[in-house]
Amino acid sequence: MSVAAVSAASIPAQPSPRERSRQRAIRRFRWSILAPLILLLAFVLMPVLFLQLYFSFHQWTVYLGSWSDAEYVGLDLFQES
Repeated sequence: MSVAAVSAASIPAQPSPRERSRQRAIRRFRWSILAPLILLLAFVLMPVLFLQLYFSFHQWTVYLGSWSDAEYVGLDLFQES
């Protein structure tokens, strides 16, 4: 009897259709919460980050006009005067 009980216990039970449906609903809910945050990061915050990186290596001010007029200075902006 103990051999039959051990082999039956080692077989993984298939989840019921209700349990699979519940797991899909939980996964869908998690993505519905995460998707807007990921999109916000990708389309709003990442361009701002790249723009800040550009400005940190170029001497650009509002008075210059276009960004192409900015002079590349590298890490000189970070040196203490």
